[in-house]
Amino acid sequence: MNTIKITKMSNVERLQTMEAILDSLIHENTEVKSPEWHGDVLTARKTNIKAGNAEFRSIEALRSRQLFNKQDTLKTLNYKIPHAVFFGDDKRQAA
Repeated sequence: MNTIKITKMSNVERLQTMEAILDSLIHENTEVKSPEWHGDVLTARKTNIKAGNAEFRSIEALRSRQLFNKQDTLKTLNYKIPHAVFFGDDKRQAA
């Protein structure tokens, strides 16, 4: 599959494809090492939470974000998102 085919897919199709890829990686029993910056982000988030500077969003707030602009997207995929997601000063977060 190439980028051109992916860009022609609907958001639901893209998310379903992504979920299928993640499922296949999980079942391969292949250990994938997380990049070092993941640890840096987690440490910064824990520090912000302990300092009381963390901001959490409900699943309803996440659904209203542009990525999930269709109300049924998450239901269609049975997508698993934690009840609270941190949005801090992480440079990698979506605006």
